[in-house]
Amino acid sequence: MTTHTTADAFVRKLLERPTDATARLVFADWLEETGDKRNTAWAYYIRLRTEADRYPHGSPERAELERQAAGYTKHIRAELALPAAKFV
Repeated sequence: MTTHTTADAFVRKLLERPTDATARLVFADWLEETGDKRNTAWAYYIRLRTEADRYPHGSPERAELERQAAGYTKHIRAELALPAAKFV
């Protein structure tokens, strides 16, 4: 299975169950294991956002985690075969 095919499979799973924290964290682990810097940034972003979701909206903890996650967005470059319409 190619890297893109594997990434697509993970993203399809996430689109089916977007609130599944375990699926997001497994995907983050896989991204980091690829060794690609962009994927590592994406993994950190996912982990921080998943942690932020544990706190209520407006809480200082959530705001700090979201701020940290935002710092990784400029390094993320996803190359998936899924049609963009799946995300809309």
